[in-house]
Amino acid sequence: MNTEAISASELLAEASYADFEEVNYSIRDEVETALQRIGTDEGDPDDPDKGFSLTQAIEFTEKWELIHHQPDTDSGFSATLFRSTDSSASQPYVLAIRGTDGFQDLVITDGWDIVVDGLIIDQIVDLWNYWKGLMMPQGENFVGSQLVPYSIQI
Repeated sequence: MNTEAISASELLAEASYADFEEVNYSIRDEVETALQRIGTDEGDPDDPDKGFSLTQAIEFTEKWELIHHQPDTDSGFSATLFRSTDSSASQPYVLAIRGTDGFQDLVITDGWDIVVDGLIIDQIVDLWNYWKGLMMPQGENFVGSQLVPYSIQI
């Protein structure tokens, strides 16, 4: 992996933390603002030490388009699908999956599910549902899976 690919991967990973829930994907200014506000609480002024700088946000939106965003599910799963603006890109689509975000995600997901179960089953199911939904042909609906409690009779 070359330096340019590593840099793109890092920016895509950071972009996965942006709150794109209320953003019109086709309006670059809105996407850029969301990128600049990463780590800033709603209602708080922009913090220049958090998120993308204006230059980074502009350069990012010149190279990547926001295709779809999955806001936080009940399990804390969130992901964003980006597409390269370079029509000759060997890997035009990138699914950026957000990591740990916030205290509840750290304690419940990381501190409980991973430590006790060894994996985050609820987020795995949410990832599966999101991926299957993205892969459905246009115009078709996908009904997701969910975990249901079961009992084993002996």
